[in-house]
Amino acid sequence: MRIKIGEASSTDEAGRSPLLQQANDDLNALWALAQKTIVEDLDPVRTGLFVEALNKAIDTAGKRKATLNRHVPEVDLFLLFAAFLMGGLVVRYSSGLGGYRAFFAAYIMVGLIVLFVFIIVGLDRPRRGLIQVSQASMAELRGSMTEGPKK
Repeated sequence: MRIKIGEASSTDEAGRSPLLQQANDDLNALWALAQKTIVEDLDPVRTGLFVEALNKAIDTAGKRKATLNRHVPEVDLFLLFAAFLMGGLVVRYSSGLGGYRAFFAAYIMVGLIVLFVFIIVGLDRPRRGLIQVSQASMAELRGSMTEGPKK
């Protein structure tokens, strides 16, 4: 389920919502099974290790969900764009005052600004854009769980 959620588009709320609900339902079913096991199996070592592992899985799922849904607010992005625009205007104004147009420096600055914007937005939205979070480790984990341990 987590692999499917990670591969789903962050803009497709209708597609992601059932996946998130199914993942939460699965965790709740596992937690109910853990509670039942604690009552039935009186060995505190076995049940304690199971509950501890399940608790770590639930915590990890929550951290993953929070990380994938954490974004820079739109207002901050607009302020960033405004700051870049003001920087460009300052370069143009200083070129006018100096009587010399520094085309090369201006083009380098504009290119760097565009690059920085793409990097910031790409890192902020890990499921779309040029920089994407790979789901390979999750797929490998799923494969090792279905195949069993290698000899």
